[in-house]
Amino acid sequence: KLPVKSVSVRKGKGERKSLDFFFQTTTTTTAKENESKNLTPFFLSFFLSLIQQQKQALSKQREILVSIKKAGPEEKAKACFETLFKIVANVGTNPTEPKFRRLRLGNAALHARVFSVPGALDFLGLVGFAKETTGEAGQEEEVLLVLPEEKARPADLQEVASLLDSAMNNPMFGLFEKKSALFFF
Repeated sequence: KLPVKSVSVRKGKGERKSLDFFFQTTTTTTAKENESKNLTPFFLSFFLSLIQQQKQALSKQREILVSIKKAGPEEKAKACFETLFKIVANVGTNPTEPKFRRLRLGNAALHARVFSVPGALDFLGLVGFAKETTGEAGQEEEVLLVLPEEKARPADLQEVASLLDSAMNNPMFGLFEKKSALFFF
């Protein structure tokens, strides 16, 4: 903890303002304290990289939602957003429940509302869903999208749900997005 030294400064006609200045003092530290100080930058950089990855994923998710909204009929996009919102909300509410973290690619209703929309599978992939094939010997294989329990973090899913809510309810969503293009000079 750094000691604080207060200094008053004249600001104008008779006004005084108090400023606090911090100054460092020399202290001796033990080897254990030095070791913990050396680990702090590592943990800090690790958590900052996780935050950066999460921001990048949200940015890509937003791009996909904008492309879905601009690409097709408004009704189809809205149905897709509503279904994606319901999926994310169910997983966020029950992150340990496997039935909410599994989506069958053969489900006709999900296929009509979500899987047939270009970009929706990419969006689910960015949320953390991955394809998995199930089936025992002699049985028909079934393809699922599965969200691993460790990726079903309610805080992250709440941000995704907020993004989907904005896509559904904000008429200005994606209106001013720049188109990605390559320019050659």
